[in-house]
Amino acid sequence: MSFLKFTLSKFFMRIVGAVLICFAIFFGETLDDNEYPLVRIALSVFGGGLFLFFDPISEQIENYKKKKNREKIILSHLKPIQSFLGKFMEVSLDIKETCLSIEDSGIDYDKREIVYNHVVSQLDNLSGTQRDAIILTALCEEIDREPDLLTADRYKRSVATIFEKYNFLELDDDSKTILNYYTNYKNKRKLPSEIEGINYEDETDAITKKYNTTINLTLKLKLEKDQAEEFRRTLSILIRDGKLNVGQLEKSLKERINKELKNKAVDSKAFLVLANKFQHIKEVKRSLGRFPYVQYSGVKPHNLPDSMEYLHTRLIFPPVGFHNASDFLNEEIRPQIPDDSLSDGFIAIIPIEGTEVYSIPDKADEISKDYIKQGFDSISAYKTGVSLNMTELYMEAMKKEINIDEVLSDIPFNIFVPGLQDQIKNFLIDNYDNLKTKFAINRLADWANINTEDLRDYLIELDKGREKKRLRTDENWLPIASEIIEKAILHRDAVNR
Repeated sequence: MSFLKFTLSKFFMRIVGAVLICFAIFFGETLDDNEYPLVRIALSVFGGGLFLFFDPISEQIENYKKKKNREKIILSHLKPIQSFLGKFMEVSLDIKETCLSIEDSGIDYDKREIVYNHVVSQLDNLSGTQRDAIILTALCEEIDREPDLLTADRYKRSVATIFEKYNFLELDDDSKTILNYYTNYKNKRKLPSEIEGINYEDETDAITKKYNTTINLTLKLKLEKDQAEEFRRTLSILIRDGKLNVGQLEKSLKERINKELKNKAVDSKAFLVLANKFQHIKEVKRSLGRFPYVQYSGVKPHNLPDSMEYLHTRLIFPPVGFHNASDFLNEEIRPQIPDDSLSDGFIAIIPIEGTEVYSIPDKADEISKDYIKQGFDSISAYKTGVSLNMTELYMEAMKKEINIDEVLSDIPFNIFVPGLQDQIKNFLIDNYDNLKTKFAINRLADWANINTEDLRDYLIELDKGREKKRLRTDENWLPIASEIIEKAILHRDAVNR
């Protein structure tokens, strides 16, 4: 702990208070009672008053320190959005008033995208679409200048959430408003400025390709919303299992991803938190919740004291500034616990200095069941403390190499029938190469030309050829085959429009 932090601590103030009281008592005792009666009385009152009011004063100082730290975080987010709104919307943001509004709102002010959403929601005379357009373009600016891959990925997820709200496939008026604002941002004009001659399809392609490659592909494939969601899930499986034929990651970017994840793991030494009662204090709960964590609920002890059942247990990944568990406890947690509550509970921090993960098997590829693979993939969060949309990162890395015809060929037709059971979906994905070969399929839309009964018969043949129990009876494969062909016809017509 630095000397400056020590001088601002409650312990230091207690030392100063004790010294002043001792000085007042000592100095008062040296004075003659008859010659300096008023001075002795004043020193006694000073000592008694200091003793009486020390805790309230100390608490006010602690609250002031917490408030200043909170304001510092909020202001670091407000200054960029203030500049953005002034430049692109001619809106003057009252920083002081907005900061107070955010403090009172109870939002997670540690995340910039959440602060931006709150700020824009307070602007007058705007429709919901206009607010979304402002938030989207402000986050695009953040992504454009953000060097950290992991932070940019978080902003891109917020941008993708806005994309998913609008119909960019049919390009209705609301989606055109989003595109107008983005085009003006790109050309450094005021966001609400009128635009003539804009090619909305080109702009849709440009913005989605830059900020979410998978959404860009769903639009190129002319997929409806539920099909697009199934496409993204399937794409994740194909990339994870190495089945998508889109070439290798660019070496430099692959190394960059690995390096940033490795650095994140080094910087995120984990702390095991054990507590009772204190975890329910609002500010303590907020402090613990600021960082990535895994919480264990209802833990039943085995071969350990039964009383462990009453412990709140979580694993947290604090930022670089808190590698020392003692500093984390004293600087981040202790100030949030009222002095009069110190005897009401406890909290303990156990540092976990190594966050390496060793496993059997070594890779997810060696696991047969899809849901178990997903659980295996999530283990990386225990090492890095972050949860990444690796599908989008890989697609981002490969986007210069992506050939739309290859994607059209490699994406299985299960995307036409969202909601299938995992066993059926995995069966279709695993056998898709055989299906393509059997029916000479080059593009996804080619399935529109296949006879439904022929597809049903081959699915039955593949199902019977499995060593395990049949997935479907013969008659139950017909509805799936029929829906695949029907949706393939709609897809072909949409793509060729």
